Amino acid sequence: MKLVFLSCPTANAGDLKKARALFSEIKKREEVMPMIPYLIAAEVHRIDLEARSASRALISEHSLTTMSPEELWVFGEPSPEMQKEIEFAKRLAIPVVYRPAQ
Repeated sequence: MKLVFLSCPTANAGDLKKARALFSEIKKREEVMPMIPYLIAAEVHRIDLEARSASRALISEHSLTTMSPEELWVFGEPSPEMQKEIEFAKRLAIPVVYRPAQ
């Protein structure tokens, strides 16, 4: 099964809820194993938005490096945090797939 990193907005509580729903939907409908590691950190640690942005970059880079997803799927208009994930994935030669926002 293909491991894919999901990149989606997480700037506020509404975005976090959408990200959880996106993860569940993809897990049900696609033949892939989705991952959103920064979502887990945001929920477990309940960190504020500024700290969340900084930690997302670290968590994403670590996950992209160590878990070696086969693709990075981008949903919606890339935020600055998402753009960092895209750039880092490209440096690692991980294909970036732009998907429509759900």
